[in-house]
Amino acid sequence: MRSPCFLVPVVMLAGCATVPSKASTPPESDGDGPNGTMESCKVIQEDFDTGEGRRVTLVAGGRGIFLIALPTAPDWRFQCDGEHLFWSSSSAARMQVTVTLYKPEPGEDVTPAKYLADIGARLKTGLESAGFRVSDKPVFSIRRADGEEIHGLEMRIDAPAGQVLPLFPQDTFFTTRQGPLGYMFDAHVTTYPRDAEDGKALTASAHDSLARFIILDWSKQARMFPGVSAATLSGETLAAMKAALDCKAEKMSRYCGALDRFAKAAPLPRETSHVWAGSALMAAADREGKLAVAVENLHALHVKDGKGSFGTVRPSNESEAKEMEEALQQIHQGKAPSRTSALMQYLSQVTPPEASPLESRLGSLSFNVEASPGPGPSVFVRENDEEVLVVEIWEGNHSMMIGIFPKER
Repeated sequence: MRSPCFLVPVVMLAGCATVPSKASTPPESDGDGPNGTMESCKVIQEDFDTGEGRRVTLVAGGRGIFLIALPTAPDWRFQCDGEHLFWSSSSAARMQVTVTLYKPEPGEDVTPAKYLADIGARLKTGLESAGFRVSDKPVFSIRRADGEEIHGLEMRIDAPAGQVLPLFPQDTFFTTRQGPLGYMFDAHVTTYPRDAEDGKALTASAHDSLARFIILDWSKQARMFPGVSAATLSGETLAAMKAALDCKAEKMSRYCGALDRFAKAAPLPRETSHVWAGSALMAAADREGKLAVAVENLHALHVKDGKGSFGTVRPSNESEAKEMEEALQQIHQGKAPSRTSALMQYLSQVTPPEASPLESRLGSLSFNVEASPGPGPSVFVRENDEEVLVVEIWEGNHSMMIGIFPKER
């Protein structure tokens, strides 16, 4: 069985550490989270309206094995590594979220209710032995939109009697899913409420994240849009991409037109050295190969020194988020953001670590992005007199991307 030291983000139990964080807001420094890289964290959908009065950011982690929804906030930070799989924190959302792996022992009861109750019992024992006060509730169930019932655990942790500690009381929530090779994927959400009303809102957000925690096996659960393949990019491929979209919808109609223009455009010259900001639509397929999600983000395209990069631009604060929204509106009008803007100055100075070697193929300037595991997306770049156009096809992730990058005039 596991030790009682089961990921308590602010105070760790006996045998780990017993000194609570001194920060007055949720942890900010890189040292507060697990060591590792962000290579297997991927934001696949930002500011997604759940239809229930909440907006969330959908994140894929663990090399794409799981998805978790986080309440939309401008300052989420993500880390992924082999040990913890996923760690994230936001001061604005007053929340910290982790996902860990656990390999059950032979014969161990891993039915969700029993498994979570055992976690709660071990955690309570360890915390109370360190003097912390714990109020726990019975394991509860939540029915998801697809009808599946999932189980969760909820506990309130307060400082030892007579002590006032930053970030206490705090509420902590757990859920679990069984994944590949028998591993248990444990999601842990900790919230830091300021008062009772804040606590209710944070609890609702935590429950929403637990309900939207999904384990994926893309090879079995989904497939690519019919007729869409990076190996045979052609007029028929572009027509199949267009057919997968709802071209009558305002958001998607812009990209249906971009696919038509891409078909007539010329390959971007290989000797090009430039960076552009533009808009891009990400579309992902469901199990039947039909459109599951479509989201638009601000993207950056780098072509320099024989390498290319195509990726989402994320704000780190509210001011940057506002500037990015203004840039997106300009792009919708066919105008490139000013080269003197803070956004473009930043993008011009950045050398993306994931830049990949360029090649000429299928009528485009192209590059393949490495991914773990398996093949990553293939990116194709063409241009006309007014814009640079991008098509990305990621068959391993059952998604495609269409990018529009206006040229400066």
